[in-house]
Amino acid sequence: MKIEREDWTARQPEMETNNLVFLAENSSNTGMTRQHSRSLGGKRVVDYAPDVRFERLTMLSSVRVNCEIVPCIFEHCSFHTDAKLFFVEK
Repeated sequence: MKIEREDWTARQPEMETNNLVFLAENSSNTGMTRQHSRSLGGKRVVDYAPDVRFERLTMLSSVRVNCEIVPCIFEHCSFHTDAKLFFVEK
């Protein structure tokens, strides 16, 4: 791994930066109900949360150096490899 990292670092000055694409991924719970909580002094938190039938949205976007942005939203999915590959292929 160290050799690969050094090779990558050595090749960076010659790279065409316009060909680089960065992926940004985020997930959102549309029910807006907190899934976790904190308490003082290590005590357990016990509370009621309404039975909200929420949707999970996964947002993925590609960003290029030239500011070109391609967003995509996946509904009802926690992000996994198949969806990522679908996005990258398109």
